[in-house]
Amino acid sequence: KSSFRQTMTRFFPILSWLPDYSIKNDFLYDLIAGLTVLTLHIPQGLAYGRLAGLEPSNGLFVSLFPSLFMVFFSRSRHISVGTFAVISIACRDLLEKFETQDLTDTDDDVEIRRHGFTVNSEFVAVTPTEVLTSFCLLVGLIQVRDKFLQLK
Repeated sequence: KSSFRQTMTRFFPILSWLPDYSIKNDFLYDLIAGLTVLTLHIPQGLAYGRLAGLEPSNGLFVSLFPSLFMVFFSRSRHISVGTFAVISIACRDLLEKFETQDLTDTDDDVEIRRHGFTVNSEFVAVTPTEVLTSFCLLVGLIQVRDKFLQLK
């Protein structure tokens, strides 16, 4: 039974410190720290969303979810995670690797640029959000695999 508990604590470090957490002594400080991180992540997320070639709101989501996951999976109390410029630029580069097709909407005479790829001589359009969501899911699955195989 203790082996199972140790394994669970290793994968979910929150299980080791949550039983000893003191709301009376620690909550106010944690709330202040959380609000400080929030004030940093909002403008950062907006900017990095644009830098990656997406809507700024997408950058907010990318800033929010890593912080939530870190509560359960991190051993460090002194860390702030989120997006940064190198990843945003790499994501934009990934989008630029896809073929683009410029279309003109005949009703409104509006030019539309679509990203996509060709399958059997047929252009398959995808949105930038679909491309980067698929890419992030793949990277996440690789990281989960590495965690369970204890690869570093």
